[in-house]
Amino acid sequence: MIERIDAAAFILQETQQCPMRANQRGGELANLIILDDNNGQQKFWIAAEKDLRNTRRGFTQSFLAQVLLAFLAYLISFIAAVQESLGNPEVGLQFASSTVWSWMFPIVFGYVRVGSQCKVGTIKKALTDHKFIPSRNIAGNTELTAQIGFRPSTWAASVRCHRNPLQQQARAALLVLGQSLPRLYQMICTIHQYPPLTWWGFDVRGDERTEGPVFNYARILTWFTFAGHVHAGFNSAVASLQTIDMVQPLTTHDAAALCCLEQDLKAFMPFSTLRKHPQVIHHMLQAALVALFLQWGTTGAAIFVAYRTPAIGLGCRSGSYLIYGIAATVSWLMLVFSNLVSHKIMQRLETQPDTQSTRGLGRLAVITRLTGKAIAIVNAGWLIASSVMEDIGAFQNCWCQTDAFQFHEHGWTAVFKSASDLRNAAGGIWIGGFIWSMAVCIVVAVVFAYQVNGERNTLD
Repeated sequence: MIERIDAAAFILQETQQCPMRANQRGGELANLIILDDNNGQQKFWIAAEKDLRNTRRGFTQSFLAQVLLAFLAYLISFIAAVQESLGNPEVGLQFASSTVWSWMFPIVFGYVRVGSQCKVGTIKKALTDHKFIPSRNIAGNTELTAQIGFRPSTWAASVRCHRNPLQQQARAALLVLGQSLPRLYQMICTIHQYPPLTWWGFDVRGDERTEGPVFNYARILTWFTFAGHVHAGFNSAVASLQTIDMVQPLTTHDAAALCCLEQDLKAFMPFSTLRKHPQVIHHMLQAALVALFLQWGTTGAAIFVAYRTPAIGLGCRSGSYLIYGIAATVSWLMLVFSNLVSHKIMQRLETQPDTQSTRGLGRLAVITRLTGKAIAIVNAGWLIASSVMEDIGAFQNCWCQTDAFQFHEHGWTAVFKSASDLRNAAGGIWIGGFIWSMAVCIVVAVVFAYQVNGERNTLD
């Protein structure tokens, strides 16, 4: 059991990158948790864990060296600029342009530090490709397809299970003949499979269904629900085995009784139950605060340098960075809001498959998601364009030089300032902006490293 728990903890950690569903309709999840090695249940956990470890893109010393070298190159270029061109407004504004990109250091570090699968489909392959030959000494009503216990979600369906003596006989007959579990479902369950819910061809389920770590933000609620089902099953099984003097269970019924799992495990938790799961809210708020801290920490440093470089004021450079920061925040808020709306739609359809009251929510989810992604794409183009315009001198005009955006006809620019005056004015600004941005990046990198170590220690 200890090996299963360790393997399950690692599998749960890795499956954050894929939409997952726990399945207990025929006792499959309980079988995976509790049944003996003879039917291959524990082999499933170990084999799946091994496959996921083999396909995991982990943290390496060579990557750390590359990040450190990139940071040293950035540091050396800054020191050289301070030594040779301190006070030059054009160099200072170019430094502000590079500062706004400094978020890439902790993001790339955190991405690799947390770890991800090397390509699409590895999670599904690890969970579904292992089929084990059943042992002859297992009771006749034991499920034999271990990988059905939980699976990547690729389609939406409503399942209504009914029990009567004829169906139980059919179930036993199919198991004796070695039929697969999906075939068994057709005999004892009514399965209603629906086409993907769309509005103007766009899926209302949102990014939750899309594999990849970049979409983890959309799976936080469904992943916690899925992990909660698996955790509850293991927790109940361990507690039952410690308190009940019984032999190792051999049947699906015994396994389900020990795990105390409902037959119909929901994938979408109602928002009303979030107060019972404070850890979900804690993780959401923590992730949001770190993201906003990094976004506005690096963007704020760039705005500070551009704003304080003579002529002091909100001009083309500082204004472009401010627009970038606001647009990035608005895009993030719209994507998060769209995901919450999509979650509400799927939660309602999960409990009431025939409901027609989700059309308005579906339109809202699609519109906000497309708008958020459109803003993100345009904003990325705007950031690149502003950096290029800075290098080619597109901001070298009277309107930008005098900060006319803020001061209008009262704008001004330094014409007769000496080099020593400019150096004295720029010293604190440049060094302060650099320290500001680097402090933000280091804090976020430490958070990533500490959080990953904390989660792994918890799993161990």
